[in-house]
Formats: sequence, structure tokens, C-alpha cells
Amino acid sequence: MIREILVYEEPLKQALLTLEAPVDAQELGISQEDLIQSFLWAKEIRSKYVVLDLADDLGILNKIAEKISLL
Repeated sequence: MIREILVYEEPLKQALLTLEAPVDAQELGISQEDLIQSFLWAKEIRSKYVVLDLADDLGILNKIAEKISLL
């Protein structure tokens, strides 16, 4: 299901580039460390169990955060 959503990544990125809009955290002035920390703490925003909680319970949240920061 997630892979079906990800097919829109490249067209969306190209649209942003056409508009001369930022396409990554660095272009927004966000450091890689701040991006990772904000991702790791995002699960604390709501009291509901969300996919970030699942990733944390599975012990893969840090790995995902590091991969996302490299995009």
C-alpha cells in the first residue's frame, strides 16, 4: 500500500522544482540532526497509537529516521 503512494514522490518533487520551491530539509535550513530528532519525537505529539509507535515498538524507528534524513 505504501509503495503505491510512493510512486507520486518523483512527480511531486519535479512540481516543486518547477515552482522553485524547496524539496528537502536542507533547503529549508533544517539540519540532518534536527530532522532526525523531530522524526523521533513526532510520535509523542498524539496520545494515539500511530505507525511511528509501531516502528518504535519494533525497534526500527531510529533506522527509519536515519534513512529519511538521507533522502
